[in-house]
Amino acid sequence: MGPAASPVWQAPVPETIADFLDGTACVSESPDVQRLRRLAIAVLRELDDLRAYVALIDPAVQAMRSIRPLAEVEQDHIEHAVRVTGSATAASRLLHIAPATIYRKLGEYEAARREEHRLRRLGARAVARPDAEPANGIARIDDACESSDE
Repeated sequence: MGPAASPVWQAPVPETIADFLDGTACVSESPDVQRLRRLAIAVLRELDDLRAYVALIDPAVQAMRSIRPLAEVEQDHIEHAVRVTGSATAASRLLHIAPATIYRKLGEYEAARREEHRLRRLGARAVARPDAEPANGIARIDDACESSDE
């Protein structure tokens, strides 16, 4: 008889590592090893339960990640309307808002982009000076912010 016909190969294949560990206990193991085996089995079964729970909530988490703040959606929509129509006045007619509102919001968006760009540049300068102590680097960035604001 080959190995496939032996009783060892007829045993059911364990579905999880915990089942495998549970089925391989040895009578001669010390009490400490037995405790560790039971602990490992419990932890692995908890992980299996956690994986099942995550699989249930994952679609809900993915759906929530797709929701963006209203201000971000508004900005994208206004900028898209201006791009498509070619002018803020035409976009304001399509969006049913005053042209002054479009111009004000476009100005706010541009100011925010400039500020973000300025802060990134300052951060790059701070990183480019690795020999400076952190407190001095922070002071220089703060000083640079104050001097550019004046």
